[in-house]
Amino acid sequence: MILETGKIYYLAHPLTTFGDVYRNYESEADIASIINPDGEIGLIRPLECLPNVDSCDLETAEIMERCFALLRIADGIILCPGWEHSIGCQEEAAYARHAGMDIIIYEDPYIAEFERLEADA
Repeated sequence: MILETGKIYYLAHPLTTFGDVYRNYESEADIASIINPDGEIGLIRPLECLPNVDSCDLETAEIMERCFALLRIADGIILCPGWEHSIGCQEEAAYARHAGMDIIIYEDPYIAEFERLEADA
């Protein structure tokens, strides 16, 4: 995956509608550190920007409004594993497609290697 310096990317990761919420926070942070280890890429991380789901009294619609406000700033979107099962990520991907944004699907290198080995067996 090649990210361009000078561009801003929105990291779309499932949170509540797919997988374990706490593991999703960890996974999002792990992916951010893998794709942007030196902090040289403009990366918007909504899971880091918005209130933690445990302490948040915002309705889902208001959270998504804030996510879309962040997404509108970006040049592109990075879709994390499980995005296709997440209602919010699907909506963000649809917006990005409609807006003509760069769309990058992040593939976990460990899962991709496991699937390759399994296919070769």
